[in-house]
Amino acid sequence: MKTPHSSWAQHFDEAYRRSFRGFYDELTQATVECVARIQPSPARVVDFGAGTGRLALPLAQAGYSVVAIDPCAEMLAVLSSKAEKERLTIPTVCCRMQDEFQSPPFDIALCVFTVLLYLLDEAALNASFQTAAGALRPGGRLLLDIPSRQIFHSYNRTAPDFVREVRVIPETEVLFRCEETIRVLDGDGWVDHADSFQIRYWEQSLVFDALGRAGFVMEDDLSAQFAGSGSNYYLASRLPRT
Repeated sequence: MKTPHSSWAQHFDEAYRRSFRGFYDELTQATVECVARIQPSPARVVDFGAGTGRLALPLAQAGYSVVAIDPCAEMLAVLSSKAEKERLTIPTVCCRMQDEFQSPPFDIALCVFTVLLYLLDEAALNASFQTAAGALRPGGRLLLDIPSRQIFHSYNRTAPDFVREVRVIPETEVLFRCEETIRVLDGDGWVDHADSFQIRYWEQSLVFDALGRAGFVMEDDLSAQFAGSGSNYYLASRLPRT
């Protein structure tokens, strides 16, 4: 099965900047500043759903030691290319959040920018938070967002050199089919991409219950710092294991 966004990883950054305009970079800056308040550098950060490095690169530039986790090899290849150009060292691991990986303990874990949407059942949700807990030192923090129902809608973005159509189709009360078509004017002609994958809406109570089972305690509601994102942001701490 094709990994979401794999066919258009090279155009992912441009597509999202065109889709969300200045808010895309504002959200990135707000998240980096939030991390700095939670855990000043130097510190170790694991970025789940790192994509093309929206957060991993500026955090590495700020002095953090970052490991980027993502199931899409093509997205990680873009991240690595950008890191090389910036002379940054950002190790990457191509796996899902729920998969185990070996690494020294981290001070903070990131699970933001709708990463939870790609977890389609409670087994994946529970395993993902267990992985995050296992990756953190005792007292380490998890920054996560829980997307609201309002973001599960279709939309179009059109410009003379860019066209993106996103169709969000309900399949059940909580599962949706996301179908995307992207056209980008690249060089001498248009480049066309298509993508289709499932996403899920998560009730806040289910997420909180899964966090508790994984050994996290809720520390703070940071949603006010990310107003307009369509998600609620939370900070959880990993309890020492008994």
